Amino acid sequence: MTAFYLIWIPAVILTLLASWWTLASYRQHKLNIHVAHELDSMIGSTIKSIQKTKDVSSILDGADPLSAPGMLATIVTVLVNKFGDTRLSMKDFMLSDEEYVSVYVDTDTEEIILSLNTQLGKAPDFSMIKFGNNDDNTFH
Repeated sequence: MTAFYLIWIPAVILTLLASWWTLASYRQHKLNIHVAHELDSMIGSTIKSIQKTKDVSSILDGADPLSAPGMLATIVTVLVNKFGDTRLSMKDFMLSDEEYVSVYVDTDTEEIILSLNTQLGKAPDFSMIKFGNNDDNTFH
């Protein structure tokens, strides 16, 4: 009878350990599947984001974003949307060479600022980065 218990008790203990190990492995497997699905979802959204970026970069054709025709059309569309219909005549285009629009970016508000004031970026009140030198003698 003692020999029976010497074999039976370790067998039961081994069976319980194997059952516990099986249950722990099954839970880990389920967690791995859940993580894999989350990663697939993240990869899918990343690919969609990359595709959107490629669509925008194809508009730019590798050019400077602020000098690309697509960006100009977008800025004009935003301005007309914000301020309404605008009529431009030939008289409006009669500007001196000293008048041009400077482009600034306010890094705090993430806004693009279009201004005829060429000294705007020099004011200490604004947290702006100015694109290029404002005294480049180029018609804008």
